[in-house]
Amino acid sequence: MAVTIGQLESADNNRLIAMLKDLSSPLDPEMIGFVAGLASNRERADLVREESAVLLGRIQQPESRNRLLEFTQADDPVVRELGALGLGEDNESATVLTLIGQLSDSVNKVRNVAERSLLKRSEAVASVGVEPLIQLLSHSAVLTRSPAARLLGQTKDERALQPLIQQLKAEEWLDRMWGANGLGSLGVLEVVSDLQQLAKEDPKNRVRASAVEALGELRPPNLQEFLDEIIEDESDEGVRKTAEELKLSLGFDSDDLEYDPFADD
Repeated sequence: MAVTIGQLESADNNRLIAMLKDLSSPLDPEMIGFVAGLASNRERADLVREESAVLLGRIQQPESRNRLLEFTQADDPVVRELGALGLGEDNESATVLTLIGQLSDSVNKVRNVAERSLLKRSEAVASVGVEPLIQLLSHSAVLTRSPAARLLGQTKDERALQPLIQQLKAEEWLDRMWGANGLGSLGVLEVVSDLQQLAKEDPKNRVRASAVEALGELRPPNLQEFLDEIIEDESDEGVRKTAEELKLSLGFDSDDLEYDPFADD
């Protein structure tokens, strides 16, 4: 039997969440409006609002998609966050551009939810999002540039190669760290020497560790020897621990050393 708006209105929070999970497409416009109202209502419990936003994305109807797109433009940052959450369930490539736009939101939690939603939609991001993400690498806020670099690596698109290499030369250490992360995910072996240099010479320990991890993703032929060099020569315990754990995970012979990671931070 179909669930009615009246049943949803009278249900307690636990029952309401369960009923929202059970709803599926197609929903009529009145029901979509009601669910959108649940998501945008500040009086409702957080889990109810979140499940409502997820439902709007999951049913993938034009009316529900438009509601989520409206959410992303709301004055209330919680509503913008819910828009990003719901769009993570959508399959329309065009909505990826809206999520990429949310990476420059003024509120960190909105940016974080948008990034997580984009990571769930890697094929669509690779299809339409490479150039917009490259543009975000020049954004004034490092907390916008950082997720853009991470997402660019996930696309496996070689258009991201040179922009990410440029991030390794940035003044801000977070740019260098996430540039290294992106290059590891991108999977292009020609950056091995750049990452090895970063792993040995960058002044920030977390950048060096990120470069080591990226080399672990790329697995160049000389990786074991390079990790041995890091373990032998690196002054920071956290970076040495990163190299040691990578050796273990890749099946290389290694001593199980105990370090406090990034103790100097």
